[in-house]
Amino acid sequence: MNAVLMIGRISLVLVLALLAAAAIRRQSAALRHWVLAVGVAVAGALPIAAPLIPAWHVGLGPAPQAMAPPARTAGVQTSVVFEQARGAQPRAQARTESGASTIGRSWLALGARVWIAGSTISLAILLVGLARLKWLTRESRTIASGPWVTTADELRGALHIHRRVSLVQTDHPTLLATWGWRTPTIAIPAAADGWPLERIRLVLAHELAHVRRNDWLIQLGGELLRAVHWFNPFAWMAVARMRRESEYACDDVVLAAGADGRRYASQLVELARTLSRTRHPWLPVPTMARQSSLEGRVTAMLNPLLNRTAPTRGARLMATLALVGAAIPIAAMSLQGPFSTVSGTVADQTDRAIPNVAVVLTAPATREKHEVRTDRAGQYRMAGVAAGHYVLTINEPGFAPVSEPLDVASSDLQKNFQLHVGRLQESITVRDNTPLAPMTAEQEARRRASVDKYRQSAAACKDGAPNDTGGNILAPRKLVDVKPIYPDALRQANIGGTVTMEAVIGADGAVRDVRTVSSPDPGLAEAAAAAVRQWEFSPTLLNCTPIEVTMDVTTSFVPRP
Repeated sequence: MNAVLMIGRISLVLVLALLAAAAIRRQSAALRHWVLAVGVAVAGALPIAAPLIPAWHVGLGPAPQAMAPPARTAGVQTSVVFEQARGAQPRAQARTESGASTIGRSWLALGARVWIAGSTISLAILLVGLARLKWLTRESRTIASGPWVTTADELRGALHIHRRVSLVQTDHPTLLATWGWRTPTIAIPAAADGWPLERIRLVLAHELAHVRRNDWLIQLGGELLRAVHWFNPFAWMAVARMRRESEYACDDVVLAAGADGRRYASQLVELARTLSRTRHPWLPVPTMARQSSLEGRVTAMLNPLLNRTAPTRGARLMATLALVGAAIPIAAMSLQGPFSTVSGTVADQTDRAIPNVAVVLTAPATREKHEVRTDRAGQYRMAGVAAGHYVLTINEPGFAPVSEPLDVASSDLQKNFQLHVGRLQESITVRDNTPLAPMTAEQEARRRASVDKYRQSAAACKDGAPNDTGGNILAPRKLVDVKPIYPDALRQANIGGTVTMEAVIGADGAVRDVRTVSSPDPGLAEAAAAAVRQWEFSPTLLNCTPIEVTMDVTTSFVPRP
C-alpha cells in the first residue's frame, strides 16, 4: 500500500511539472526545460524525502471521533525494575484478515514482482547503453586538428565553456551525439568529413549548447527515473518532453549566437534526411537530428516572435521553489480508506483490569500515532485507525513491556493483553572478602523510610484488595543480604569476571531456583549462587496477593591489580 501511495505521489509531481511547463508555453524553451528537470529531480527524491516530512491525511471514510483519556486511578507505587527484552503475552489473538484482504495482498505482491522485474530489465538496458558509450569513446578516433577543432575552440569561448571538450569521429555513418559531464564528448559520424563549414559551425554550436546546459546529465537522471518507473506513463511523458525542450533550448542558443533561422532550418532538415538513412543505435544521449521533433523545431526556428532568452538565476530559483513548495504537501499526503477501530482490554496476571494504562499504536512507515488510556474497566478503544501495519506498545511501570506488530485491515480489531510483573534486577561487585560496610546514617534513614512505606502499604492489604482494580504492585524489600565470598585460590590467581544468574523469589520471599546463565569459572558461579540462596525478601504483592517474581542477578568479581 505504501508503494502504491508513493507511485501516486510521484505521478502527481510529474503531472504538476508537465502542467507548469504547459502554463509557461510563451516563455523560453530553456525555462520550460528547467521546470521539467526540477520536476523529475523532485519526483526522484520523493522516496527519500517523504519519510522525513510529517504526514497529513486525506480521509476517504467517516472522520474518527476523539476519545478523552479517563482520570488517573490511584494505585500502590512500585520500584520493580523490569527488562525490556521480556514482553507480555496477549490473552487473545486478533481476528484474522478477511479473504478479500488476502487476495488484495496477493495481487499487490504480484504487482511488486512485475515492477521489480521491469525495473531490473530497464536499468540493465540503461547500463548497457552507458557501457556502449564508454566503448565508443575508447574505439573512436580523436579529432586533434582541422576545422572541427578550430570552430569548437571559437564557440567554446563565445559560450563561456571552460571545460575541455573531446571531439571524436566514430565508424558509425550517422551517429551525431554528445555525452559526458566533466570531459564532454561530441561524436560526429563517419560521413562528416565532407561537410561544409557552415554545417560544422551549426552542429558544433548546437552540441556545445548541450554541454553548457549539462543536458546529458539531466537527461540521464530522467532516463534513470523512467527505468525505475517504466510502467508510469507520466514518467515517459515528462522525460520525452524534457528531451524535446532541451533541443528547442539548444536551437535558441544557436539562433541567439547569430545563426540565420532559415539557413539553420535548412541544414537541420538536410541533416535529418542524411542521418536517418541508417538506423541509430539506442544510446542514452541527446541527438541533434531526431525525426520525431523535427517539424516542431523547424517551425520554432522560423517564428521570430518566440521568446529565446535564457532564464535568469532568479527565474530558475522561483520555479524551483514553486515546484518544491507544491511537492512538500504531496510528499506528506497519506490517503486513508475507511477507518477501523482497535479495542480490547488490559489486565494483570490475576485477570484484574488495569486502569489508566497507556496503549500506543504507531505506524513505522508513516509515523502515524494513536495513543489512548484504559478506562476503569481496563478497556481501551482507538477509533479512526486506517488500514496498515502498526506496532502496539504498552509500557506500564512494574510490568514487563509489550511490543507487538499489528496488521489493521478494513474490519474492526479486538486485541486483549495480560501484563505480567516485571523481572527484578540486582548487581553486585566483589573485590575482596571484607565484610559488608555498615550503613551510613543517611543510608539507614532511607532504609527505614522504605521499610515504613512498605509496612503501610502491606497494612492496607491485611483485609485483601480494596476493590477489583488490578495493577497494584507492592515491590519486595531485601531483608537479609549476604555478600558473595571471593574464592581465595581464584582471587590469588587473578581470575575474575562477571557471573549472571536467574533466581526466583517465592511468594514467601525466600530465594529458590538459582540458575547460572553465564560464568567465566565454575568456582565463581558457585560462590555467587551460594550468597544469593541466603537472601530473603518481603513478599511481592499483586493486588494484595503474594506472587513469585523472577530476579536477574549480575555479580562481578574484580581481582586486585
